[in-house]
Amino acid sequence: MTLARHPSSRWARAAAWGSILSALLPVVALPGCVQPHCTNGRYDDAECRVIAENERARLHTGRGVELRFQAPDAQQDDSWEALGLLQELPDGTIEARVAGPGRFALSVRAPEDADVAGLRIRLRNLDRDATLAVGTAGLETIVPAPPDGSSSRTLELVVAAGQTQWIRGERPCPSRYRLAVTADIQTNPTQFERIVDRLQQEAEDGRATDTPLVGLLVAGDLTESSRDDEFETVDQILARLPVPAAVTAGNHDIYRPARPHYNRTFGPGNYAADVCGVHVTMLDSGSGAIARSVQARLPELLFRGESRFLIVGMHHPPFPGQTGAGWS
Repeated sequence: MTLARHPSSRWARAAAWGSILSALLPVVALPGCVQPHCTNGRYDDAECRVIAENERARLHTGRGVELRFQAPDAQQDDSWEALGLLQELPDGTIEARVAGPGRFALSVRAPEDADVAGLRIRLRNLDRDATLAVGTAGLETIVPAPPDGSSSRTLELVVAAGQTQWIRGERPCPSRYRLAVTADIQTNPTQFERIVDRLQQEAEDGRATDTPLVGLLVAGDLTESSRDDEFETVDQILARLPVPAAVTAGNHDIYRPARPHYNRTFGPGNYAADVCGVHVTMLDSGSGAIARSVQARLPELLFRGESRFLIVGMHHPPFPGQTGAGWS
């Protein structure tokens, strides 16, 4: 694991990886819009996981409510982005796991013919200092961070028939901040718990010195054998963090291809977010190659805009041509 004010160790080379990937774009980026195709129904196929992560970023509930993760600045809800995981629990609560640190948006649309009251939404994987804005576009109510330092929040909404409400979140960013980075945690959950305990202390120390820890990045191999209980264990450990965790899949996370086990617990493996002054891009190379549909999106995913730094997180470094897959 690396903990640094600015990225170091193998993740310090992430900006260089971004340059490598950018150089590869004329070769690997395909013209036009490339759609993922899952022809074999096996989730060791990278394209099948792309479909799985997109399917799980939207939800039509039993009460007819449509929830969708959106780009942070979105004003319309006619599309969605694979920037989180949505699930309806048996008691009707909607659980929304934000993909990682940075700003986020979630649209909530009621059915055309019925008001919806008492819609309970539990947001997970939040920054303890994040401020939420909740309501119709342009009329959101600010919900400040709670004093308990929790990385989850529960909201209860009333949404008029046909109305769309928005939930947006962001945290204040000082000039100095820190990101923690790790990978290959699969063989020793107990040791990973110790790391998380240390990160909790680092987060407290950072708050005291105004150099906050703003996120943890995990570059794959969360599990040894892709079992649901392994994913659940890691998810429970990460939930103890006071900061969001951005994760992606490694090869050990796709060993059981009959089900999208990784996506069912953590949602997307391919996504990007601006975290204070860092543009973070996570890429799913669990199959040894990035999905062709994701390759076509690399200019978008790697575009850092006004962010000062670029970090690209993936399990396999992109050295083209050294294996049959061409990526690792």
